[in-house]
Amino acid sequence: MFRRLILVIAIILILAVFLWVNLPAIGHFLVIDEQPKRADTIIVLGGERGERTAYAAGLYHQGYAPAIIFTGGPVYRDITQADLMAEHAMALNTPEPVIIKETKSLTTYQNAVNSLQLMQEYNFSSAIVVSSPYHMRRVKLIFDKVFQGKNIDLTYCTVDNSWYQPGTWWQAKDSCQITFMEYLKLGYYYLKLNLFNGT
Repeated sequence: MFRRLILVIAIILILAVFLWVNLPAIGHFLVIDEQPKRADTIIVLGGERGERTAYAAGLYHQGYAPAIIFTGGPVYRDITQADLMAEHAMALNTPEPVIIKETKSLTTYQNAVNSLQLMQEYNFSSAIVVSSPYHMRRVKLIFDKVFQGKNIDLTYCTVDNSWYQPGTWWQAKDSCQITFMEYLKLGYYYLKLNLFNGT
C-alpha cells in the first residue's frame, strides 16, 4: 500500500513537472504568425479588444493592402463588431472608402465564409488575415478549409504587442480561460471540418 502511494505521488510529480516545463509550448502552439506581404485586402476578425484593428490599420498605412475587410456581426441592436472596428480604424486615419464591412458573422467559421464571398465579389485574389495570437491556429484551420481550391492566397499575421502573451499565459486569469477555451474550440473544429466534413 505504501509503495503504491509513493508510486502515485511520483507519477503526479513527474506529470506536474512535465506540464510546468511545457506551459510555454502550450501557448506558442496556438500562434501562427507569417511575414506580411502585399495583398489585395486585409481581413480583420471580430471579437477583439481593439488590437486587431490597430494592427490592420498599421499594415494598411505601410502599404500592404489597399482595402480592409472588417468582419463581425451584431453586438447590440443594430451595432455590429464590423461597425465598431471601422470607426476605430477611421480614428486611426484609415480612409472610409477603403473599408469593407461584413456585418453578419457570429463565429470564426462564418467570418471565413462571408469573407470569401466578399473577396469573390470584389475580385480579390489575396488577403492578409489578422487576428490575436491565441486565435490564429483555429483561424488558419478554418480559413484554409473554406478557401480550399478558390485560388486565393492567404497570409496569416498575428497582432504584435498583444495583451495575450503565449510564453506566460498561465500567469493571468484571462489568458488561462482563453487558452483552455481555444483548445476546446480547436478540437471541435478539427473534428467538424476534417472527420465529419461539417459546415
